[in-house]
Amino acid sequence: MAGKPVVLPDAYTGEGSWDEWLEHFENVAAVNKWTPEQELLWLKVRLTGRAQRAFKQLPEEAQAAYPEAVKALHERFEPESKRVLYVAEFHTRTKKKSEGWADFGEDLRVLADRAFPTLGADARQLLALQQYLTQLDDPQVAFAVKQRHPTTVEAAVRITLELESYLLPKQRVARVEEAPVDHLGIKQDALLETMSTILDRLERLETQSSVTLRNNQPKAKEASTPIICYKCGKEGHYARGCAAKKKLPGNGRPSA
Repeated sequence: MAGKPVVLPDAYTGEGSWDEWLEHFENVAAVNKWTPEQELLWLKVRLTGRAQRAFKQLPEEAQAAYPEAVKALHERFEPESKRVLYVAEFHTRTKKKSEGWADFGEDLRVLADRAFPTLGADARQLLALQQYLTQLDDPQVAFAVKQRHPTTVEAAVRITLELESYLLPKQRVARVEEAPVDHLGIKQDALLETMSTILDRLERLETQSSVTLRNNQPKAKEASTPIICYKCGKEGHYARGCAAKKKLPGNGRPSA
C-alpha cells in the first residue's frame, strides 16, 4: 500500500444502507487513488461486526476480487425483498409535525434512491419531489411552490421556507386582529352566564325569606277555657254579673 490515506472511510457494521456506505467508500477510494487491490484490502479492514462476518461467508472468488465482493455484499445487505419495503415506506412517508421541511425532503430523496435504484437519478428526484409536494398542507404555500416549478426536492424546500417566512407571519397577524371579536363573544357569554347565576341565587333567597317571614309571624292566640258562671252554670259571664235570681233557703220565697 502506497503512503498514508488522505481520507479514512467510515466503518460499516451491517446496519443502515449498504448502497449509501458503498458510495461513501468509493468516494474515499477515489480521493486516495486506490487501485482495485487496495480497495479490496480497505474494504476488508472497514467491515466490522455483522458485515465482517458476512464477508467471511462469501465464496472464495468473491473474497478475492473487489467487484465480486461488492456485488455479493450488495445482494446480502440490499436484497429485493428489502427494496419492496423501501417502496412501501416511500409511498406512505408523511411529514411529522416536529419535523422540518429540509429533513423531510432529504429523507424522501434517500428513500427514493433505496426504493428505485434501477431508475435514473432524474427519475428518482422527480418521484421524491412529487411526494414532497403532496405534503404541503397550507393551500396558499402549496400553490405558490407549484407555481415556481421546482425541479428538485432541494429547490422545493428552499421555496417552501422562503414562502413560509413571508406568508405565515401575515396569517398570524390576521388571526390576532380577529381575536378581539372572538374574545368579546366569549366575554358576553360569560357575563350572561354570571347574570343568570345571580338571578337564580336571588330567586332562592326570596323564597327562603318568604318562608322565614311566615314562620316568624305570631300565631293566633288559641281560644282560652270558656267562662262559666258558677251561679247559674251557664257560659259567657261571671257570677257577679249573673242575672239569675238567687235561690233562698227555706220555702224559697224571699224574706220580707
